[in-house]
Amino acid sequence: MRFSLNTKLQLTGLALYMVGLVLYFLSWLLQRYFPELDWSKSVFGFIAPAYTTLIWFVGIGFVGNKTFVKIPYISLLYILISVCLVVVHTLRAYKVYHKI
Repeated sequence: MRFSLNTKLQLTGLALYMVGLVLYFLSWLLQRYFPELDWSKSVFGFIAPAYTTLIWFVGIGFVGNKTFVKIPYISLLYILISVCLVVVHTLRAYKVYHKI
């Protein structure tokens, strides 16, 4: 996808992307460096690196509006595929949490 920042939706997408990346890395860093925190031990904290990816995936979907190969509704298609990926990834993380 080609990215541009010409509309309010695309600027919102850039903000979502940046916020999503920060939240993703914070959740990952908390698990990595503070595994004994209640947050890291909780299911919500444990699977946070899986579900926070949705925020920056949606941001990418909003910023990217065209492809080099003509695909109609590429942003919507990208977001739908991302949601499916995040759901599978989060369910897998949930499953791993309950096996520990």
